[in-house]
Amino acid sequence: MILPRFNLGIEDQRVLVSALRIVDIVIVAGTGLCAFEARHDPAGIPDHYLVAIAIGALLSANYMQLARLYRFEGLHRFAMQFGTLTASWIAVIVTLLFLAYFGKVSSGFSRIWAAYWFVSAYLLLMVTRGAFSILLHKWRLQGRLTHNIVVVGAGEFGARLIRHLNQQRSAGIRVLGLFDDRKTRTPQLVGGYPVLGTLDDLLLFVRKHRVDQIVIAISWSAEARLESLLQSLESVAAEVTLCPGAAAFD
Repeated sequence: MILPRFNLGIEDQRVLVSALRIVDIVIVAGTGLCAFEARHDPAGIPDHYLVAIAIGALLSANYMQLARLYRFEGLHRFAMQFGTLTASWIAVIVTLLFLAYFGKVSSGFSRIWAAYWFVSAYLLLMVTRGAFSILLHKWRLQGRLTHNIVVVGAGEFGARLIRHLNQQRSAGIRVLGLFDDRKTRTPQLVGGYPVLGTLDDLLLFVRKHRVDQIVIAISWSAEARLESLLQSLESVAAEVTLCPGAAAFD
């Protein structure tokens, strides 16, 4: 079984989301400074402009967080982000105008500068999201944005789990294969995925490949077998999960 050498796991996805958040803040702050440079002397930018730009950058990050624009599973759907990002940026603008008006400092700001800033920041935020969406789509097609799973249990319960996971492929789930602690009565394929060996083979497999999650798919009534499996997997560098009861599939 040939596996890709380079995949992006859950931690990598979190890093990408954090990077996008930083890029958004830099865009908002950078366009505010550039808008001032386009209209005035950049070397002499007043402190109240800097304060307004800093508040705008922080508001944008927080409002977009509240709008769930930093949920990784939604970043590849640009059409769904368009309206939410627009609403979030309008909320930032309204909040800044509200603060300036009730703080009685609105007269100290150039309206042309504000228009330049609001429009340029919005356009760059949209362009960045679009580019990020295209990049994620490309990586998904290459199989690099995956949550790698192996299943322990090649019986009927494991087969039912495989059928369920096959329906979740859009979520970036990738089944690497199955393992079974039984040395006999084990099929070679389950749902099109190979049975790669016994529990000892699994421990070796985890050391050589990137496995994000190990799902134990055996009946909960087999308490002794479950306890033995969990003890054997205590040292693996992957999340170990018990598959819910059969009713959960419905």
